Amino acid sequence: MLMSDPSKPRGGSRFLYEPFECRPADCVPSHKIEANERLAEQRWEALEYRLQAMNSLLERLERRLWLTILGVAGAVLAEAVQSIVSTQ
Repeated sequence: MLMSDPSKPRGGSRFLYEPFECRPADCVPSHKIEANERLAEQRWEALEYRLQAMNSLLERLERRLWLTILGVAGAVLAEAVQSIVSTQ
């Protein structure tokens, strides 16, 4: 029943990789178009969800990077101030 190679690892529904089977009465072109539109809409929503998750990960990474930069700058300034104070 599967059209593709079953040895390849795949995830998700088989309907992402294979066409929908329909009865002759249901195979009206408008039904196929509606089914494809629904499928495209679901794929778009899944893509938006993944992009939103990646965006939040990038924001957290950026926050961590700035904290690291500020920490290093603070340590360098503390060393400079300590060396100035110790020389006087």
